[in-house]
Parts: sequence; structure tokens; C-alpha cells
Amino acid sequence: SVFNVVIPELLRATILRKVYSKWQLREVMVDFWTDHFNIYLYDDVQRWGKLVDDREVIRPHALGNFHNMLRASAASPAMITYLDNNTNRRQAPNENYAREVMELHTLSVNGPYNQSDVQALARCFTGWTVYPMRQAGQPHPQAGQFRFNAADHDTGNKTLLGRTIIGKTGAAGIQEAEEVLGYLAAHPATARFIATKLVRKLVADDPPQALVDRVADKFLEAADAPDQIAQLVRLIYTSDEFRQSAGQKTKRPLDFVVAAARALGADISAASGQTRGLDNLYNAVRPMGQP
Repeated sequence: SVFNVVIPELLRATILRKVYSKWQLREVMVDFWTDHFNIYLYDDVQRWGKLVDDREVIRPHALGNFHNMLRASAASPAMITYLDNNTNRRQAPNENYAREVMELHTLSVNGPYNQSDVQALARCFTGWTVYPMRQAGQPHPQAGQFRFNAADHDTGNKTLLGRTIIGKTGAAGIQEAEEVLGYLAAHPATARFIATKLVRKLVADDPPQALVDRVADKFLEAADAPDQIAQLVRLIYTSDEFRQSAGQKTKRPLDFVVAAARALGADISAASGQTRGLDNLYNAVRPMGQP
């Protein structure tokens, strides 16, 4: 079954990469963005969708450009179905994704938006959906892939965060939400939110504000750079705050177990198809609360 194959494969691949990858910084950032663009793995649909999201959204953009990753996440079938945008239609708007993209992905819970902004953004995202699993009783050839359904899109004008979004018809309707995503990705509130989370992840559980401010400035300065996120990470890792941060971070269970395996040279390579060592490592993480 999907539950018994796909989920264990994703979990095993995550651990294998953390232990053996030559690109450890990339794995740290994959971990960070996986949390930031959270999708619950054990939701019925996400049992296969999250694997694709990991491969096509998180990993390619982990050290790239935030706007590009945000756009990829918005069109991710796993994200669309997890946050119910597949049911967001002009006749019956669903606000779930619109609320979360501002609250969790960009501006933060303290961001400068209100309920009318959420409603307007939900209208912008009407029609962002996925192809059905079956069509006319047969498996759909594009089942589960992203689709913009213009017939479900609200073509009226919207007012969002003090900006007027001109309604568009037909295939051009997708441009409305894309315009807003670009605005959100370059917003100062987003810069502060991402900077705070990055410094907390990489430097200290209580992030030093001076470094947060510098990272937020760099976030905006490099907003159009293809390596924007890499520039932020470079700024953090070359900072005095980072060099003086020993002992200011608490390892999470997965990081702790992986670090132990790397330090001890444990063999969990799953050679010849054997996964006992790998599964033992996963089973060590499980009771620590981060399965």
C-alpha cells in the first residue's frame, strides 16, 4: 500500500541524505523549508503528494530564491489539497490556503492584514486546483497534477493590503494570485519573519536581533537574486553572532541522532536492499517525538 511503501521511502531517504550527503548545508535548509511549508505527511492525499513536494518544491529551491519557492509551493498539488484550495471556487470560496500563506508562509501571524485581505486573496486563488483522479470512469492521465481552472475563477477586482488587483478572465486569471505572491515575497514583514526563523534555526533559540535585522535587509536587497537564500545563509554563517553561538541551540531529536551516527561512523547505507540499520535509526527518533 501507499502507506507501507511511499512514506517509509521518504523517511528513509531523509535520514540517508542527512547522514551521507556531501551537501550537509543543503540538508539543513531542506529541513528548515520542510517545516516552514509544512504539509502533514499522514493526510490521506499527502501520502504520495508530499514525496513529490519534497522533490519538486523544497529541494530545488532550498538555497535558491524565496519567491520562486513560494510560487512552486502555491502550485504544489500536495499544498493545494492539504490546505483545501482544490475546493476554492468563485461560487464557494475557501479561505484556508489564503490565510495560511500570509500567516505561516510570508507576513507572519503579526503581519499587516485582516479578514478582508484573506477573503480577497482567497478570491485571487479561486481556480488553483488539481486534476481529478478519474474522468468518465477512467484514470485521468494528469491525475493529481496542478491545474488552473478558469471556469472556477472569480474575475472581479479585489482590494488586498491596500492594493487593487485587477480581475482577469480566462487563462490570464492565474496572474492575479501570482501578482500577490510576488508582492508578499518582497514585503518587509516577510523579510523580518523569514530572517527571525533563519537566525533561530542556525544561530540561537533566542535569535540576536541585530543579526535578524541584517538578514532581513539582505532578504530585501537580494529579492530578485537566484541565490537569495544562499546569500542569507552566507551572511549568517560569517557573522560574529554565529561564531559566538556555541551552546545556544538545542538539537532536535532527528539532528541529535543523525549527528551521533555521523560522529560514530555508523553504517546505515542499506546495502543490498537491507534497511535494518536505517530503520533502527528511525526507530530511535520515533520515541523522542519527531517521527
